[in-house]
Amino acid sequence: MEKINNYVEVRCIFGGPDPGKPKPGEMQVFCEGDAPVMVDFLCPCGCGNTCPTHLVPPGAEKKPADRRWNFSRGPNGPTLSPSIRWLSECKSHFTITDGKVQMH
Repeated sequence: MEKINNYVEVRCIFGGPDPGKPKPGEMQVFCEGDAPVMVDFLCPCGCGNTCPTHLVPPGAEKKPADRRWNFSRGPNGPTLSPSIRWLSECKSHFTITDGKVQMH
């Protein structure tokens, strides 16, 4: 599988029908109403693993030990912060900002 350089948002309903595994370059954004609660996407390194990521609820503050990420929508795509770092398998460390991937 090839490396992924960009992601586009594909909206899904949290608790709704299973959309299946994300396609390369897709970030599935699971929402309750209009509020994004989690995302899933393929690891940008090309290993093929999915990256299910829980989000901080809109309006809530992220605490230091919180294992959830901030999500926003930019003009070119989604942003997750802080960076994501996998400590097992592929060991990828990356950021996604306005749909673009930056490997670290």
